[in-house]
Amino acid sequence: MGTCDGVSIYFIRHGMTKGNKEKRYLGHSDEPLLSEFLPDLFSLKEQLSWLAFDQIYTSDLNRCRKTAEYLVPEKLACADPDLREMNFGDWEGYTHRELQNDLRYQHWISQWQTSSPPNGEDYPSFRRRVRSFLIELLAINNSRNVLVVTHGGVIREIMNGFIPGLSFTDTIIPNGGGIRMVFNQDGGDWKCSSWSVVPIVGKES
Repeated sequence: MGTCDGVSIYFIRHGMTKGNKEKRYLGHSDEPLLSEFLPDLFSLKEQLSWLAFDQIYTSDLNRCRKTAEYLVPEKLACADPDLREMNFGDWEGYTHRELQNDLRYQHWISQWQTSSPPNGEDYPSFRRRVRSFLIELLAINNSRNVLVVTHGGVIREIMNGFIPGLSFTDTIIPNGGGIRMVFNQDGGDWKCSSWSVVPIVGKES
C-alpha cells in the first residue's frame, strides 16, 4: 500500500448574486456578481494572496469566473462545466416559497436523492460529474496546491463524499466561504486526511 504527498485543494463558493440574495434556485442560470458585495471577499483575497497556487479551476458560469478573477487576478483559471451547480430545470429562478404548493416540487423535496426537477438534473448525475472532476484532478494533476471556485452544492457534495459524518443537507457554505481539504492516496484510493474552514475568521486556536 503506497502513499503520496498530499494535494491541498481550496474549494471556494462564488460571491453574492441577486438570486442568492433573494434565495432563488440558480443552478445553471448565468447571473453576474453583485459588485457591492465584492468587498466582503477582501479578507479571503488577502489570505489567498499568501499562497502559491499551481492551478486554478472554476465553474464556467460568470459568477465563479469573476470571483476567481477578483481573488487571484494575476493567474488564469481553467473553466470547467463539470463544476457547475445542479441544474434545477424549470425551477431555475424560483424561490422555495413560490414553489412550495407545486406537488412535483413537494415530491422532489422529499425524494431529492432519487428524483429530479422537471427538465433538470437528478442527484446521481450531479454526484457523478462532481466526483469525476475531483478524481480526475487528483489522478492526472501533479499540482500540490489548487484553488477551485465553484458553487455551494458542489462543495457540499465533495464534503459529503470525503468527510465522514457530514451530511449534504446539513452543510452550509456561505458566499465567499469554503474549505481547504488535503487529499492523500492510500492503496489506490484518494481520501481526505484533513480539512479546515476558509477564510479563517479571527485567530486560529
